[in-house]
Amino acid sequence: MKKSLDGYEVDEKKLDVEIQHRVIALQEFDGELLSRLYDMAGVIPIGKTIHPVQGRIATNVTQNTDKGELMIRSYPKKMPDKLETGNPMFEIEALNHFASHGVKVPVPVKFDGRLFFETDDQIIFGYFLIPGEGVKQSMLSVELASEMGRFLNSMLFPASKYDPGLDNKLINSFSYILEIAQRIEDRYPELQKIDIWSVMKDITKQHIDIIDGTPTGIVHADYFFENILIDEKNSVVGLIDFGDAYYSHLLHDVVIGAMEASVMENGTWDLGMFKAFLQETAQFLVSSDISFEQFIETLRVNCLRFAVYTIPFTVEEDTPILENPYINRYQKLLQESFIREMDSLYSECTYVHEEELPENNVVLGGEIQSS
Repeated sequence: MKKSLDGYEVDEKKLDVEIQHRVIALQEFDGELLSRLYDMAGVIPIGKTIHPVQGRIATNVTQNTDKGELMIRSYPKKMPDKLETGNPMFEIEALNHFASHGVKVPVPVKFDGRLFFETDDQIIFGYFLIPGEGVKQSMLSVELASEMGRFLNSMLFPASKYDPGLDNKLINSFSYILEIAQRIEDRYPELQKIDIWSVMKDITKQHIDIIDGTPTGIVHADYFFENILIDEKNSVVGLIDFGDAYYSHLLHDVVIGAMEASVMENGTWDLGMFKAFLQETAQFLVSSDISFEQFIETLRVNCLRFAVYTIPFTVEEDTPILENPYINRYQKLLQESFIREMDSLYSECTYVHEEELPENNVVLGGEIQSS
């Protein structure tokens, strides 16, 4: 059956097949609602509405307008159970915070002066798309790793300036990841028989408070290459997909970025790329007094995080759980010789910035502040 979406025909049966493995909730848009949203946003639609790839919970449509290409995202008010961090209201808040600090992220539009619009069962917001191409894993290089590190470094100071107020309590990500690991284990009891799974959880428990006292702020939580937009010169022009953003320790974004900038398509780590990324974020690591132990344990726990997120897909594809890419990455991070190499690079990169750091000043996210 086909249903018209403001002039765009969606093959619902085909759509269901394409998204059934990922999508938890699919919201409906109709032409009348979209027209109202365009009016409130003060834009004139040009051409047909397009139904792009769906998020797991958000339903997206894009529309070319007189002011640029507009993305409209709809979340159900009653959020389904999910493993990932983040919620739509924090996503809006995070985008607005970074945009107000000049960081290249999608800028939220206002609907009659508000950053979101509500129906009886939906929370809807929108932003203009940033021109650029998402990075593909096959495109990773030393130069691109430097670009990715440089862009993240520029975000860390604005991220740290976020005021959580009374409603957004700090999330201890180690505790949270252990919680979702238990939930996925309840769903797939065979995990209890896998030795490395027990090791991953035990090591996380041993280091649950290891990054307490390090800088906090808005954590993107998915500084993944596909969410990083580049231009034709391979310069980073923006970051997208803040659906998992939350308030926690900023080191999580640094280690996620370091991993995603340096793991190749075949699953191997390129330490030249790792070093290039680290060099661009070393100011943050030095000024925050982040030890290598804190860095590596936070990297390991994020391998556990993404293993939890991706194990359902591994199982659905009839792939052995031990072949999950993030479990493989964690196993690599237990090899002493590999850790020594990483430690050496970490010391090299942070030592250089210790020498450059002005006395009695703190450098965070590329900006110098008096201590």
